[in-house]
Amino acid sequence: LASLRPHPRLMMDAPPLEALRKQHASDEALRKYVDDVLAQANEYLEAPPLTYDIVGPRLLHVSRNCLRRIYALAFAWRWTEDPRYSEAALDNVRTVCAFKNWNHSHFLDTAEMAHAVAIAYDWLQPVLAEEDKALMREAIRKHAFEKGFWEYEKWTGWPDSEHNWNQVCNSGLLIAALALAEHTPEESTRILQCAHKSY
Repeated sequence: LASLRPHPRLMMDAPPLEALRKQHASDEALRKYVDDVLAQANEYLEAPPLTYDIVGPRLLHVSRNCLRRIYALAFAWRWTEDPRYSEAALDNVRTVCAFKNWNHSHFLDTAEMAHAVAIAYDWLQPVLAEEDKALMREAIRKHAFEKGFWEYEKWTGWPDSEHNWNQVCNSGLLIAALALAEHTPEESTRILQCAHKSY
């Protein structure tokens, strides 16, 4: 953890983004990719608020909707610096952080929500108020880390599996652990150790 880069550090830090900016003018395929993401982000500007909507045992459709919104909106803000995108991303994050839980009984839901909030925390750092950072950290610790440790301790189900739940659940917790590492060094270290054993 001591070797982690400053924010943004997840998926795409600052140098690759600048390289893409330089490539953008001469790369038709890249321009299309960027235009497609910006178009999706523009649709999300008008999207209705996310709701705590359990379908059967799952909140997964909400978690994945949130994840799609955050990647598109946070990228759009990083690319354009248009505050409409960062505010829309934050509106979504504030909504899901206020949920009573992230449906840890179906842990895919929890992992994908932790992934979404962690990307927002990492990519939007320059425009995050301290109260938003604290809200996101507390939601991840309460809804994801605490429930993840319980799953690791009992070591049945996804931590001991060989199917996609293992990858998705471990990855969501890992992404969140790396995003919050400065503030949760003990918990983040424990997540990394447990996920390494689980993989």
